[in-house]
Amino acid sequence: MARSYRTKPLRYKTATNAVALVSKLRVIERRPRPGDTHAISAKDIRLVLRICPSEYIAGLRMIELRPRHDSNVGRPYGFYEGVEKRIVLYSLPMNWSFDFHISLKYRQSLISSAARVMQTKDSTGIVWDKKEDRALWFFKDVLLHELAHHYCHQNRYRRKPASIHHEELLADLYGSRIWTGIVSTMRRR
Repeated sequence: MARSYRTKPLRYKTATNAVALVSKLRVIERRPRPGDTHAISAKDIRLVLRICPSEYIAGLRMIELRPRHDSNVGRPYGFYEGVEKRIVLYSLPMNWSFDFHISLKYRQSLISSAARVMQTKDSTGIVWDKKEDRALWFFKDVLLHELAHHYCHQNRYRRKPASIHHEELLADLYGSRIWTGIVSTMRRR
């Protein structure tokens, strides 16, 4: 069954080891916005991606840590540029607020990572006590989500085109699969 629909493309067969893929990956860390910090350092990104399943990293060229460009936190936390094969992640403060209510799924993901979420009549406040908790949340919910967008973009010709809503759902699904793969790898060690 050589060169069938399910065969991995040749570009993936050259480096299937995650360590080799991460060593080729450029991780650029720019100075964060005043009052912010990067949730994950460039060094931590490299360390964690080494235990990530290699098919999700293959083809990724760069991860860039940038300062937020305006005062709105989380709009966006990060994004993926498919043409350049680059993930951009923005800096964050330890505490921030929204002038609206956040979704239940978003709230649960924050609370499961030890954030304090305070909702008033028409606003939501998010407080982190430890940088490590914020880093874990950012890794699980932002970096892995953008890595899943990269995976979907790499394999876009293997499936039917999807709407933006379905692309986000797919990124959430693949992000949770990546997390499951990382956890199982860590348990084996």
